[in-house]
Amino acid sequence: MLAVPWYMAQRGRSEVFFLWFGVFTLIAIVWSLLAGSIIDRFPRKNVFLGTNAVEGAIVIGVASFGLTTGSMTESMALAVFGLTFLGYNIHYPNLYAFGQEITPPDQYLRINSQLEVISQSTRALSGAGAAILLSGVSWEGILLGLDLSIQIPAWSLAEIFMVDGVTYLVAMVLIAAIRYTPYTQNKVERGKLWERLKGGFRYLNRNRLIALFGYCTHSNFVVAVVTIHALLSPYITDWLGAGGDVVGGVQMLYSIGCVAAGVVVKRWFAQTPTPKALVITMAIATLGCFTSAIGQSSILFFGVGLTFGFANAGSRILRTSYLFHHIPNNLIGRVNSVFHVANTITRAFFIFLFGTIWFHGPAIHLSYWVLGGFVLLNLSVLGIFYSRLVQLPKDTVAISS
Repeated sequence: MLAVPWYMAQRGRSEVFFLWFGVFTLIAIVWSLLAGSIIDRFPRKNVFLGTNAVEGAIVIGVASFGLTTGSMTESMALAVFGLTFLGYNIHYPNLYAFGQEITPPDQYLRINSQLEVISQSTRALSGAGAAILLSGVSWEGILLGLDLSIQIPAWSLAEIFMVDGVTYLVAMVLIAAIRYTPYTQNKVERGKLWERLKGGFRYLNRNRLIALFGYCTHSNFVVAVVTIHALLSPYITDWLGAGGDVVGGVQMLYSIGCVAAGVVVKRWFAQTPTPKALVITMAIATLGCFTSAIGQSSILFFGVGLTFGFANAGSRILRTSYLFHHIPNNLIGRVNSVFHVANTITRAFFIFLFGTIWFHGPAIHLSYWVLGGFVLLNLSVLGIFYSRLVQLPKDTVAISS
């Protein structure tokens, strides 16, 4: 997910990447709804195994072709990116549905924090590894009185894909070994697909305050995804004039910020109403956006990456825990799929917008004025409905606004 945008940016093909990322995002609108129905219909562990098997086989196949022929076409690189991106749209909703299924309600915040720490720790390591693999390392110096020389050649895209593909196989082995007892016994709906798809929409139509909360609190995620997968490489290349080391560094610091949120959010906001805590994390993201629009310093953008990570992960932990308390587990997959569709449409709009001529070259920094305004607008809406969100009883089944 980091290698392909950078690969395209270095070839001067960011506009093509924006176009295809927008196409993949539009495909995700339909796929998210189907994914939500799959998550609520089949055992979540089996969903993990199935998706990892399919994605791993395809990525390894593409990598093998690239290693055998000695070349990697642009279309193949974009295909792997699209596959991985669409995989996210079932993996994370399934992960959170599984977490809710096996966790008692009084432990929701703790389990979501732990999931964030684990997932973002691996992201931090992969960010550091990606920086090395993309650009290579050539360093000579003295450390602790020793003359050292570190020479790591840059890897080809096919080699990076092969390592990525193998991680899917490792994940399957680990997932297959999981043993658990569900905390809730769900009534699985086995009706027609269309009827099951409508379940999420029906729930949100009856609980419109939850629908409003779910969309508004997703704004930090919009900023994070658009930044990491679309804006990061052209922003660093065209506005900051920096290279792959900065791309990898920002990615790693973003993950460190996410890990920090997973560690401290539970303590810092233990006595704070969730809507208020979310207003704070959204305000942090807004500040980061406006700083990126104004500043033109790699060091400053490192700090922004850290704050983006903290704000996005913090809001995700708080938001997910709040929704766990209000949405039944047998509907959580489909309800989250509706939120993902709304979020995906929003991201598609921004991705296509930032791929237009008004944001080409150094003008890419103007995109952060737009994103900052978007988060600020959603923050304001959350503030307007703040008291009602705080008073909303837990385990709501059918409360309209």
